[in-house]
Amino acid sequence: MAAVISDLAHLAQEPSRSAAPLRPPIVKRFDATEIVQRAMLALVNEAACILADGVAVRPSDIDLVMVCAYGFPAWEGRSSFFAARPTGSG
Repeated sequence: MAAVISDLAHLAQEPSRSAAPLRPPIVKRFDATEIVQRAMLALVNEAACILADGVAVRPSDIDLVMVCAYGFPAWEGRSSFFAARPTGSG
């Protein structure tokens, strides 16, 4: 048993041969437009899942809930309106 423990202690002190060297993280700066676009695309994706699951019947049902229940600003456009744009962007 002591031999096994000494072998394990020896392994714990050796650096791992398979470990990749640490690299600094890549930092990407997002502008306001890209942040809004990413947030809206997440909403559109969730709306598509809700429609696919049959929870909502029409995209306008989801828009109504977003505006009335969650306080989504109606003047900013709806998620279905955003998704209907050719590029899906602002």
